[in-house]
Amino acid sequence: MKKQYFALSMKTGILLISLCFVCRFDTQAQIWYETAEARIDTLRKGDFTLRITDELDNPLTDSVYIRLKKHEFQWGNTVEPIGNSVQSRWRQAVLQKYYNYGVVERFKWPYMEATEGNLFYTQVDTIYAWASRVGWDVRAHTLIWGGDANWQMPGWTLSMTGEPLYNACETRVRREVSRYGGIIKDYDVINEPIHETWLYENAGDSIKWNAFKWAHEEDPDARLFVNEFNIIVWGSAPNYINTIQEMLDEGAPIDGIGVQGHMEGTLSWSDIKTKLDQVATLGLPIKVTEFDMKIDEQNIGDQSMANSYGLMMRVCFSHPAVEGLIWWGFKDPTWRDGSGIYDENRIPKIAADTVYLLIHEKWSTSIRDKLAADGTISFHGFFGDYEIGVKTGGEYLLIPASCLTINNETEIALNLADAVPERPRLTGIDHNPEGNVVYLHFDKPMNDPSPSVSDFLLYAADPITINSANSGTDPGIVELNLASNLQYGIYYSLCYTSGTLTSTNGGVLEIFGPETVPNMMDPSGVEHQEASSAIQLYPNPFNNELLIEANPSGSFDRIVLIDMSGKEILQIETGNTNYYSLRTSELIPGSYQLMVYKKRSIVAKKVVIKE
Repeated sequence: MKKQYFALSMKTGILLISLCFVCRFDTQAQIWYETAEARIDTLRKGDFTLRITDELDNPLTDSVYIRLKKHEFQWGNTVEPIGNSVQSRWRQAVLQKYYNYGVVERFKWPYMEATEGNLFYTQVDTIYAWASRVGWDVRAHTLIWGGDANWQMPGWTLSMTGEPLYNACETRVRREVSRYGGIIKDYDVINEPIHETWLYENAGDSIKWNAFKWAHEEDPDARLFVNEFNIIVWGSAPNYINTIQEMLDEGAPIDGIGVQGHMEGTLSWSDIKTKLDQVATLGLPIKVTEFDMKIDEQNIGDQSMANSYGLMMRVCFSHPAVEGLIWWGFKDPTWRDGSGIYDENRIPKIAADTVYLLIHEKWSTSIRDKLAADGTISFHGFFGDYEIGVKTGGEYLLIPASCLTINNETEIALNLADAVPERPRLTGIDHNPEGNVVYLHFDKPMNDPSPSVSDFLLYAADPITINSANSGTDPGIVELNLASNLQYGIYYSLCYTSGTLTSTNGGVLEIFGPETVPNMMDPSGVEHQEASSAIQLYPNPFNNELLIEANPSGSFDRIVLIDMSGKEILQIETGNTNYYSLRTSELIPGSYQLMVYKKRSIVAKKVVIKE
């Protein structure tokens, strides 16, 4: 009896230990995500000292501001061939607003050599010329994709086997890497080696590692990646790890690992993190590539999509092995329908705000201070390229500074000889009551904008013609005169795509957009008369309830709430009253236009903010 009791006791003990282990693992996993922001602060930030001097190397001691312009971490998306069409210019503006890194699909072999010996580089060359102008790195996707379809390998190779096929691959790799030596920094050398195996079955496995050797011999400074799907979703990670290890053992100079982010309709951060940890055991940096989700296929709502994008960004940015996250398109239709942060009509989704706010506001560095007597200032900030505003002679000048991982805990010398005049900044957009003039507000007086009229793009679903641009009565306002009036309920956005307009101090206006043009057109069609004192709102900002009260002699009978894209969110017939409680628990946080009516006339129009 004693013996039996002892055995039961031992089994029970093992069970208890196992249960404790599971609980501790789950708790530790939960803590990992909850502590992402603290980990980001450790992984993605450094400590820097700037020493700023004038042209004679005398220290400057006045005011200074430090502003992150571009993360070292690569937030990327696909780049289409660059042109001057309004569609291409809009795409360029979106890319520069949200991202800092690109990938070019047109580098695939079938695009470049659809017919043997007839090489087509024009589209790719436009992309790399653009990337050079804007200071981007753009990844080449891909040198070899070993499937048996004519979008993976050129059709003329699919009848080959053995040595002729092997030699054609070597020619392809060496020719392209040599041609773009010093221009392209990152290559996907081999795409999907564990799923697309036709090439290796017909020309030998050695291509998988020799392709890396050929590329490295042609450009030793290029970073060479392998890329594969179903690694951070589903179960291909072990096979991928084994394949990469085999390639490394055969001498492949692999610099990094691409794990494609073609995900389902929902994300499990713990599953993604676990699989990233597995791939990271190879000791190479990871890029999460081709990120999209089954948004339309699985009927994922806009808010859920935004939440998932934020989750993926937080997991990647806080994981020590990951150096970049690259989306697979930004405007619907995308490869997986609905994954774009803009819809088919170029209207931004909630996810667009999520992407922008995380990269450019939450995970950004902006500091204002005063230089020490020796011209120095020390700060803790995100790794990346900065714009340093230095006050001298009563005005600010801008000096670029690279505060990268390799510069961590070092002193960086800056000199006014490298400075340019402070750039003007767009501070607001509105329009006249008729909707035929859009006003751009800047923080500096602007030079004559008329020569730059073609550099502005105004969009609804299609471009809106801008007839002319002129200076406003206020020197800080630029007026855009439209060929047709804005219409109620339509979303409009504005881009500036050139960089030739200047402020009177000589500062060059940077490309911007797409920026929302707040649509203030009246739904009733009557002329708007501002009467803000007629209505009191409280509290504003508000949470779940907004109180609307007319002054003692006034009243209203209808309220309309419009989001900043011009879309009507709700309309309520209140009856003739001087007080109304608007309950808004299901309203998404953000800014809205509240329009209060009496007998079809606007009593008041005010911006309200839901927290």
